[in-house]
Amino acid sequence: VYWVRFFVRWHGRAGAMRHPREMGPEDVKSFLNMLTRFSECSSIEELFDVLSEHMMPIIQFRCLTLYIRSSRDSSFSVIDTGGDVVQSNQTDFLDNKKGVLGHVAETGKPYLMGDASVDPYFIPHSREVQSAVFAPALYKDFLWGALILDSERKFAFAARDRDMLSIVASYVALHAEEFSVRRELDKKAVQLRFLHGVVQKIAAERDNETLASNIVDVLCDELRFPDARFYTPAPKGGHAPVQAAGRASSDCAECARGFELEASAAMRSR
Repeated sequence: VYWVRFFVRWHGRAGAMRHPREMGPEDVKSFLNMLTRFSECSSIEELFDVLSEHMMPIIQFRCLTLYIRSSRDSSFSVIDTGGDVVQSNQTDFLDNKKGVLGHVAETGKPYLMGDASVDPYFIPHSREVQSAVFAPALYKDFLWGALILDSERKFAFAARDRDMLSIVASYVALHAEEFSVRRELDKKAVQLRFLHGVVQKIAAERDNETLASNIVDVLCDELRFPDARFYTPAPKGGHAPVQAAGRASSDCAECARGFELEASAAMRSR
């Protein structure tokens, strides 16, 4: 499957990148090993370790930088082998669309920078950087992050390196999506187990006071609500609901009255 995808992407780029059969044996081995190792990763940090280990035989570079989200609604975090991006306070460049990363985010396309001294977008993060290649990590047009390789030599990267990095970045985005989905599924599984336990606990009770007390305990102990009260309808001829159970962070009479009014209004609306 990896070879087929590789060929399709190569062909779709009008042959700008070498076909796998034109790569050296060590390049092919490193590339395939990297893709295989990707499938074994369970976190972004593990993914970055694999990238750091296997990218160098494929493309020569000075520093590898990864901008990545942990979820679809989170900001980008940064991991880089040299620490230059973090030290130069450029960790927000993809969030705020600054420099080359801003251009990459806007266009959704990789960017090859041959000479840092004359590039219109580049904002230096190290004096040593003379050239770099940038690739967006996209999955179904959603930007999960970006991969960057830089070099201390001018024009160190070619179109083949740009296209290769784009393919690797797309796999990074695919796995970032997978990690996010897996975390959401794990979270939902925990919630379902918790709800199942609560339902079993509640269903075992036979009187309203114990039932109410158990519900309040769950709200305060498990869900961390500071205040929780359980009301039952007012007795016949009465007007105010009856508090069957409750726990509060303070003995505020005004707060208690507010709870009572809210419960009364909720019952009338049913």
